[in-house]
Amino acid sequence: LVRMLSPWFAPTKGVLCDVDDGVRMWLNPDDDIEGALYRGKDYETHTLEFLRRNLNPGRVAVFAGANSGLHMLLAAKLVGETGIVVGIEPQPGSLWRALRNVHESQPRANVLLVSGGLGAGEAIVPMAEHKPNHAGWASFVLRSPVKYPYQIQVLRYDALIQRLRLPPVDLMLLDVEGYELEVFRGMSPETAPAILLAEVHDTVLRMTETTHQQYFDAITGLGYDTWTMDGTPAKPGSSILDNNLVCVKKGCSAPNWLRLNPE
Repeated sequence: LVRMLSPWFAPTKGVLCDVDDGVRMWLNPDDDIEGALYRGKDYETHTLEFLRRNLNPGRVAVFAGANSGLHMLLAAKLVGETGIVVGIEPQPGSLWRALRNVHESQPRANVLLVSGGLGAGEAIVPMAEHKPNHAGWASFVLRSPVKYPYQIQVLRYDALIQRLRLPPVDLMLLDVEGYELEVFRGMSPETAPAILLAEVHDTVLRMTETTHQQYFDAITGLGYDTWTMDGTPAKPGSSILDNNLVCVKKGCSAPNWLRLNPE
C-alpha cells in the first residue's frame, strides 16, 4: 500500500514547492536537505540572510558546489536580470536538479550553470555518485570514488572567470566538501571575489588532515580578512555561523553584517 501510494504524494521527480519569496524548487522529501525544506524547516538561515543583505541588482555572484540551487536561486532573484549568477556543480544528478529549479524559479538569462569543479589546476578527478537521499554527500576527497566513478573536469577559478568573461565577482559561496584548499590554490588575489563565504567544518578538517591554521593561512594569503557573519573578527577555532566563514578582500567595502540580537 505504501509503495502504491507514495508516488502520489512524493513522485520521483520531487514536489514543486515555494521555499522563499519568488524561489520555487523541486524537493525530494527523502533527501536530507530537500526533505527539511519540504517539511518547512530552516536551512542555513544566517547564510541566506547574509545573501539578502549583500546582493542587489547588477551584482555578480558565484556558487561553487551549487547542489540543487537554493542559495544560487535566491541570489538570482536578488541580483536581477542586470546581474550574473554562476552555479558550478560537478555532480550530474545535482546539476540536472539545479537546472530544473532554475526553470521553475522565474527563469532569468543571468544564471550560468557550469558542469565541473574548481581546483588547483586543470585535471580530471574521479567522483562517486551522491547518495539517493543526500545530494550534498558527494566529495572529491571525503568519499571513495567507487569502482565506476564519474570523471569530472576541474578548472582553476581564475581560468573559469576568464573563459566566462565575467566582470569582477562581488560574492562567492564555496561549498566543496573538503576541497577548499585546492580551490584556493587556483585563485589569485587579483581575481578573487570581494567577499568569499568559505565553509569550514571541524569534521571535514579532521578527515582531510587539515588544521584550522592551515585553512586560515590559505585564505589570508589571498589577501582576505576573516569574520563571522555578524561582523566579529574570526580566527582559527572561532565559532562560525552555519560553518560559513566570511572573507573580505583587503581594500573592499565591509559587508552588511547580520544583526543577531537587535535591540
